[in-house]
Amino acid sequence: MLTRELDNELFESYSDDIPLILKRVYAARSVSESQLSMALPGLLKPSFDQLNIALDLLEKCILEDRRILIVGDFDADGATASAVAIKALRLMGAKHVDFLVPNRFKHGYGLSPEIVQEAKTDKGPNLIITVDNGISSNEGAALARSLAIDVIITDHHLPPKVLPEANSIINPNLRGCDFPSKNLAGVGVCFYLFSALKTHLVAKGYFEAHNIQIPDLRELLDLVALGTVADVVKLDQNNRILVNEGIKRIRQKHCSKGILAILELTKRPIETLQASDLGFTVAPRINAAGRLSDISQGIRCLLSEDMNDARRYAQTLEEFNIKRREEQTRMQDEALAIVEGQTIDESQFAIVLYDETWHEGIVGIVAGKLKETYQCPCAVFAKSGSVLKGSIRSIPDVHIKDLLDLVDRDNPGLIDKFGGHAMAAGLALSSENFESFSEAFSEAIKKHLEGKKPIIELMTDGELEASEITLKNAELLRSASPWGQGFEEPIFYGDFELIDQKIVGEKHLKCSLKLVGASSIFEGIAFFQGKLETKQVKVAYKLNVNSFRGNESLQLMIESIAN
Repeated sequence: MLTRELDNELFESYSDDIPLILKRVYAARSVSESQLSMALPGLLKPSFDQLNIALDLLEKCILEDRRILIVGDFDADGATASAVAIKALRLMGAKHVDFLVPNRFKHGYGLSPEIVQEAKTDKGPNLIITVDNGISSNEGAALARSLAIDVIITDHHLPPKVLPEANSIINPNLRGCDFPSKNLAGVGVCFYLFSALKTHLVAKGYFEAHNIQIPDLRELLDLVALGTVADVVKLDQNNRILVNEGIKRIRQKHCSKGILAILELTKRPIETLQASDLGFTVAPRINAAGRLSDISQGIRCLLSEDMNDARRYAQTLEEFNIKRREEQTRMQDEALAIVEGQTIDESQFAIVLYDETWHEGIVGIVAGKLKETYQCPCAVFAKSGSVLKGSIRSIPDVHIKDLLDLVDRDNPGLIDKFGGHAMAAGLALSSENFESFSEAFSEAIKKHLEGKKPIIELMTDGELEASEITLKNAELLRSASPWGQGFEEPIFYGDFELIDQKIVGEKHLKCSLKLVGASSIFEGIAFFQGKLETKQVKVAYKLNVNSFRGNESLQLMIESIAN
């Protein structure tokens, strides 16, 4: 267990109206006071390469009533980006807007030649806009252009060396792009494109000339918040502004009826909604459709204008999510049994698993769970037709997309295709190459880490006095949200005496704790934790506001508890 280092100079620079506990938290995250503002005018201005090309093409398509097709991705980021694009274009007067999302089992990922051919046959688009995908779709983009279909790619994934031949590519991670934040989710990139389009059309006098009300694109920020949280991108100031504004709109119920229907179904209180509710409640239900069937169900839920329709879609997504959980549990149990049978030891630098009965839509979740358990990069594969498709989840010390680049370069023909981020990637390879990939992958990681497995410890914000463990401080921390990747919610630790404990919900530990050396007793809960034999425990915890029947009380959300 490690404690974040405090930047004392930064701590002293904060104004007196920032509470002491927040000063400590901000100074430990190297956040200056100027970076704390969540005001919408503080958003970075769009400065993307090829933006003007995209704006001129979109203007032409809208003016000439051309058919515009959104091609998204089969996860929550892709679903929200698809919904943002469709809503934005409709608000701007586009008459022929539709969407098509690849089926992961039929088409694979991105703007593939197969999805382009299907789009041409079924939708007849003049323009394809990719959202949350496309940066590696060289063949698909080339086919679209050969069929006289214009292509705008909006994506945030890391680009390959050779870019697709699209009319325009909007991606903050393009080499040479001077947009200051490289952390936008796919839905964030999409939102920026259409915000710029609105500004462009206003300057051209388009809305006035066509008697169209100038759209308020803040109406889309609930979707931007959901997709940004779901994709676990770094919450820099720009992303925090987007998420904060979106959450405020959801709390006020000025948001997608689909989001409201999912929150209603899961009995989440909307007025106190947090980013974690989007990440752990709404996003998994949107994702479940893409994992098991067709993400279009999730997109239609988000686009619903009628609450009853939204409720029906939400119920369908709930059923998908129940099936997803059942399949995930089976696969996780089997994966853990395989790993335990292999007697993983300290020399294990990576875990690579495959079972022909596993579901390709769920391998990413299982890889993530294994990574959390064994603290090393984990790749999990499932059979998909004649090939194996896998998902990898990595640790901070291993940039997995760069590492796959290296493996691919050193072993030509081993990997069919791949793409991803620093912490997550997807790939496909032939079944006969599985063992060779496993060896090459593990060896590359071992070499990258110079033969030393990094020690990954829980990062905390230090100890609190009993007088600081209060409902008021819990409320202060809640008000300082959104918390997330790169702006982690504070975790504190201390030595406690275990006064009382019981199991609730069959697998969660509810307990009463007394800080050693103090008299105050605190209520805590530790999920998936059994009873403890000892009375003296070291606890890592978050300060949480527990709301129950209109009453609020302090509760310690226990991250770890041990003697």
